[in-house]
Amino acid sequence: MDGNPLTNSLTASTSLVQDKLGLGVMFVQDALGVASNFEAHFSAAYKISWADKVFAFGLQGGMLSVNYNLTKLTLYDPGDPAFQGGSIRAVKPNFGAGVALMSDNMYIGLSVPRLLATEFADGVTSSLRYQRHYYATAAYLLPINSVMKLRPSVLLRYVEGAPSNTLSYDINALLMINNDIWAGAYTRNFKTIGLMFQIDFGDAYRFGYNLELPAVEGLTKFTTHEFLLSIDLGLFGQQDVYQRYF
Repeated sequence: MDGNPLTNSLTASTSLVQDKLGLGVMFVQDALGVASNFEAHFSAAYKISWADKVFAFGLQGGMLSVNYNLTKLTLYDPGDPAFQGGSIRAVKPNFGAGVALMSDNMYIGLSVPRLLATEFADGVTSSLRYQRHYYATAAYLLPINSVMKLRPSVLLRYVEGAPSNTLSYDINALLMINNDIWAGAYTRNFKTIGLMFQIDFGDAYRFGYNLELPAVEGLTKFTTHEFLLSIDLGLFGQQDVYQRYF
């Protein structure tokens, strides 16, 4: 439908200093109706080896940009002062932080990608457009036999100021076949269900597709499609490309 949600994201990261230091960039563009948002963030992380596990902590900083093209609206009252001026633009800083504990078959992470509650003003009113987001995730790799591995995972999400301060959660299960094909399903709050597919080409390339559908009556009956393309390259002499499970 016209004005449907669309998100494009581009991320890149690399390791330095004997694989102890990580650097990354992330660009995200969102469009929904007359709104168009853009994010650019730079991140750095440091890893500490601990027995057979790795502990990592990181920081990110960047900017958030919002743009509202009010000329696309069909107004009931063309003289409404809240919708004059053609467009609204604003740019704000943002910071985030996170920690992770991982091994060959386990991953646990905590993060707050938006530490600043960001307020935007349109000349008439002001409102909070970006609240603090808290994320907690955990995953485990369970070998079934020489051909298949099962990777259950859970993602918890909390946003300050959300209706009733509710906690959102994703429950996922992926089956890996012959170290090349991932297939599985997930649910978000038991209100939507999704199907996931991913194929790995060697250790360096992977392509994925997600399909999400409403699971309860009353939700808007539109589907969500997501495509993923990921490439791992050993650009520096000390870097190795190997298969990752998390």
